[in-house]
Amino acid sequence: MKIDTAPPREFIPQIKTYNQFIDYQTTVYFETADDASGVDYYEVSIVDFNAKEPSRSFFTEQISPYKISVREQGRYNVIIRAIDKAGNARDEEASFRIMTPLITNVTGKGLEIMGSFFPWWMLGSGIFLILAGIIAGIISLIRRKQKSVL
Repeated sequence: MKIDTAPPREFIPQIKTYNQFIDYQTTVYFETADDASGVDYYEVSIVDFNAKEPSRSFFTEQISPYKISVREQGRYNVIIRAIDKAGNARDEEASFRIMTPLITNVTGKGLEIMGSFFPWWMLGSGIFLILAGIIAGIISLIRRKQKSVL
């Protein structure tokens, strides 16, 4: 009988940041193998380098691809821990940076545009006033042209 004392194989977590006009979504992809007992599960932790002293979240069991829930602008590392069926572990890290998008959707509340928050009711009122101004301008232009023809 062979006892597994080796951790899973080395691997490189892949970070993908999907830059949308309204928001960002950062996702990490990871996978490895274990020659003796096989990979049992993965754990993920995020390291935040934006505070005076970097802080690390607790490890939580996750699967790949993992959508990173951090939305604050700054520098981060993600640590992926692969644990085999014998309890051996290997940690691998990848760095990523979150940039503030021009417009961010604040779910159910409104939009943050270049760091300023605008509730939905204010945005709706503003759009209504702009459309009303455009329509009034078009009506005024039509009336002037009709008067000049007469």
